[in-house]
Amino acid sequence: MKVFSISESDDSEDSDSSSVEEQGVNSDWGVVVGDPKAFNFDEDIGLVKEIQDMRGKDIFSYYRLFLDEELITTLVTETNLYAEQTIVQAIVEETLMPSSRLNKWKNVTREEMYCFLGFLLWMGLDKKLRFVLFSNTFQSKNIDEYFDKKFKNFDSSSLPPCKVELQQHLLRVRYVTKLWRNSHLKHTTSLSPVASGWTINDNKYDFVWFVGAITIPSC
Repeated sequence: MKVFSISESDDSEDSDSSSVEEQGVNSDWGVVVGDPKAFNFDEDIGLVKEIQDMRGKDIFSYYRLFLDEELITTLVTETNLYAEQTIVQAIVEETLMPSSRLNKWKNVTREEMYCFLGFLLWMGLDKKLRFVLFSNTFQSKNIDEYFDKKFKNFDSSSLPPCKVELQQHLLRVRYVTKLWRNSHLKHTTSLSPVASGWTINDNKYDFVWFVGAITIPSC
């Protein structure tokens, strides 16, 4: 069986160097003698009982499986703490302007945090929400104003992923999850990376960001 091994060169003098080249490390393919160590796994596989018992529950119940009360409470606490520290710092440094939005700050609640995160998730599935956000932020107030005057400063990475991007991301997540969950097995997955959100370019794997047209077809 061929594996990738790394051995330190005899002429290496700087073991603390950050790069492999500077350390004088050779990367070679070698032969492993014997079978890899097998790890015993005697746990039950499949959906846990808590998930099986949720059949017939509403969507919000499933949503809370990913964002439970403990996580939401932590997000709310840290958000409000950061806001308080920012306001105090601005007051001390006398940089808090009368028109600042910080003067209208109100502590975030768990319900608001649930709604905010849910809205972000839904924006990745519904393109209309992304379009509304874009239009409200970058539309021209004057009909005679060139659109690219404001568009040139637009950072597309600030938008959540659209549905086609999210699909490719989930395929990669499924593939990596399979590898980790079956790492104790000889064959970790039957999935193909090429069918799981990657493509091969020049003998290297690159992300497939989305499949389909770049622009939304006109109505």
